Amino acid sequence: TVDTVLELGPDRIACYSYAHVPQARANQRLIDESQLPGAREKFALFAHAVERFTAAGYEWVGMDHFARADDELARAARERRLHRDFMGYTTRPAPHLLAFGMSAISDVAGCFSQNIPRTGEYARQVARGELPVERGYRLSADDHARRAAILHLMCNLELPGSMVPSPVDEVRERMLPFLEDGLVEVDGDGYVVTTLGRFFLRNVAMTLDAYLPRQLAQPRPAFSRTV
Repeated sequence: TVDTVLELGPDRIACYSYAHVPQARANQRLIDESQLPGAREKFALFAHAVERFTAAGYEWVGMDHFARADDELARAARERRLHRDFMGYTTRPAPHLLAFGMSAISDVAGCFSQNIPRTGEYARQVARGELPVERGYRLSADDHARRAAILHLMCNLELPGSMVPSPVDEVRERMLPFLEDGLVEVDGDGYVVTTLGRFFLRNVAMTLDAYLPRQLAQPRPAFSRTV
């Protein structure tokens, strides 16, 4: 697949791992999980993709994006103008994001809203001229602070001390395993992500998620593994 992509020579590449979430996607329950690659093999596959893409002249942007050195996405990363939203990395941060289609998530005026994910119900509501929104959430001041910190970390591979959310001691305690494993380094009163840490950037960012402990306590969290 990597060979084929390099032959096509796109300006940008988004390289995602397959997300196996049978508890949320009924069709995935037909897959024999024993035939899926484990964490070590998935890590090796992505490391191979990083090596091949960068050797071919692409710059590794953020977590999972690659762009030619002369592409505006690569330039934005070098100039620290990168932004990330629900669709991935972009050069143009917007105050509002309107999403269309089933299960799409909008970010408008400090609120998240998600559309209905079920085809028939979504179509019927649209046909009636109604907004097909299933749920919404208004962000708190703490949510905004944590989102800003996570986005900065994902875009600039650093977390300045001024952006570490409260309680600071809790965040520092969560960062200790990443420091011990060489994934992050202390930079003043903040942190910077190491080269190895880039492969685990999602995990590092998860230390700033106030809701994650409660989600992980569920029997089978409905989201994919980071590796």
